Amino acid sequence: EKAEVDRCASRLTDEQRRELGCWAKSNTASVRLARRVKIVLLAVEGADNTEIAQQLGFSSGRLA
Repeated sequence: EKAEVDRCASRLTDEQRRELGCWAKSNTASVRLARRVKIVLLAVEGADNTEIAQQLGFSSGRLA
């Protein structure tokens, strides 16, 4: 799982990361989309499911 995230993270360009960051902070994007984008960005930064869940305020079971 971690290796897959690392492989995907290396494929994100700076522009893609910026775009995802904009979606994560957007007031017009759906809440679900913004939450998913935040999960992706945290995973790309190396956070595991437990850390992501703690930072976003929900159980790690929701990330499985």
